[in-house]
Amino acid sequence: MACDNCSRMERLLYDAMRGLSLAGSERLGAPVSLSEPVADIIAVKAVKSTRKASKYGRAFGRNIKALRIKHPRTQPSTLLKRAHRMTKKEMKS
Repeated sequence: MACDNCSRMERLLYDAMRGLSLAGSERLGAPVSLSEPVADIIAVKAVKSTRKASKYGRAFGRNIKALRIKHPRTQPSTLLKRAHRMTKKEMKS
Protein backbone atom coordinates (compact mmCIF):
# COMPACT_ATOMS: atom_id res chain seq x y z
CA MET A 1 0.00 0.00 0.00
CA ALA A 2 1.52 3.29 -1.09
CA CYS A 3 1.60 6.25 1.23
CA ASP A 4 0.10 9.61 0.25
CA ASN A 5 3.51 11.05 -0.56
CA CYS A 6 4.40 8.10 -2.84
CA SER A 7 1.10 8.41 -4.67
CA ARG A 8 1.68 12.13 -5.13
CA MET A 9 5.20 11.51 -6.46
CA GLU A 10 3.92 8.85 -8.89
CA ARG A 11 1.31 11.30 -10.20
CA LEU A 12 3.96 14.00 -10.67
CA LEU A 13 6.25 11.54 -12.46
CA TYR A 14 3.42 10.38 -14.72
CA ASP A 15 2.44 13.98 -15.57
CA ALA A 16 6.07 14.88 -16.27
CA MET A 17 6.52 11.88 -18.56
CA ARG A 18 3.35 12.72 -20.46
CA GLY A 19 4.67 16.23 -21.05
CA LEU A 20 7.95 15.07 -22.59
CA SER A 21 8.21 14.88 -26.35
CA LEU A 22 9.31 11.70 -28.11
CA ALA A 23 11.55 13.44 -30.65
CA GLY A 24 13.03 16.91 -30.97
CA SER A 25 10.74 17.82 -33.86
CA GLU A 26 7.55 17.11 -31.92
CA ARG A 27 6.01 19.83 -29.85
CA LEU A 28 6.17 19.78 -26.06
CA GLY A 29 3.08 18.55 -24.31
CA ALA A 30 2.47 15.62 -26.67
CA PRO A 31 1.48 12.46 -24.81
CA VAL A 32 4.16 9.82 -24.37
CA SER A 33 3.34 6.14 -24.48
CA LEU A 34 4.76 4.44 -21.43
CA SER A 35 6.18 0.95 -21.44
CA GLU A 36 3.89 -1.70 -19.93
CA PRO A 37 5.73 -2.18 -16.59
CA VAL A 38 5.97 1.55 -15.89
CA ALA A 39 2.34 2.15 -16.81
CA ASP A 40 1.27 -0.73 -14.57
CA ILE A 41 3.31 0.54 -11.64
CA ILE A 42 1.89 4.05 -11.94
CA ALA A 43 -1.68 2.87 -12.53
CA VAL A 44 -1.74 0.61 -9.45
CA LYS A 45 -3.93 2.17 -6.81
CA ALA A 46 -3.79 0.85 -3.26
CA VAL A 47 -7.10 -0.63 -2.15
CA LYS A 48 -7.85 -0.11 1.50
CA SER A 49 -9.24 -3.25 3.03
CA THR A 50 -12.19 -2.92 5.37
CA ARG A 51 -12.20 -4.61 8.73
CA LYS A 52 -14.78 -7.26 9.49
CA ALA A 53 -17.41 -6.11 11.96
CA SER A 54 -17.39 -8.03 15.22
CA LYS A 55 -20.41 -9.88 16.55
CA TYR A 56 -20.79 -7.20 19.23
CA GLY A 57 -20.56 -4.40 16.66
CA ARG A 58 -23.27 -5.94 14.49
CA ALA A 59 -25.60 -6.47 17.45
CA PHE A 60 -24.92 -2.96 18.76
CA GLY A 61 -25.71 -1.49 15.33
CA ARG A 62 -29.03 -3.32 15.17
CA ASN A 63 -29.95 -2.19 18.68
CA ILE A 64 -29.05 1.47 18.16
CA LYS A 65 -31.03 1.60 14.90
CA ALA A 66 -34.08 0.09 16.59
CA LEU A 67 -33.82 2.53 19.50
CA ARG A 68 -33.47 5.55 17.20
CA ILE A 69 -36.66 4.55 15.40
CA LYS A 70 -38.56 3.91 18.67
CA HIS A 71 -37.29 7.02 20.48
CA PRO A 72 -36.42 9.73 17.92
CA ARG A 73 -36.36 12.60 20.43
CA THR A 74 -34.15 10.95 23.03
CA GLN A 75 -30.58 12.20 23.32
CA PRO A 76 -28.06 10.11 21.35
CA SER A 77 -25.84 9.54 24.40
CA THR A 78 -28.77 8.02 26.30
CA LEU A 79 -29.64 5.80 23.34
CA LEU A 80 -26.02 4.66 23.04
CA LYS A 81 -25.90 3.70 26.71
CA ARG A 82 -29.18 1.83 26.41
CA ALA A 83 -28.03 0.05 23.24
CA HIS A 84 -24.79 -0.95 24.98
CA ARG A 85 -26.72 -2.45 27.90
CA MET A 86 -29.04 -4.32 25.51
CA THR A 87 -26.10 -5.67 23.54
CA LYS A 88 -24.30 -6.86 26.68
CA LYS A 89 -27.44 -8.76 27.71
CA GLU A 90 -27.73 -10.33 24.24
CA MET A 91 -24.10 -11.38 24.21
CA LYS A 92 -24.34 -12.81 27.73
CA SER A 93 -27.17 -15.20 26.92
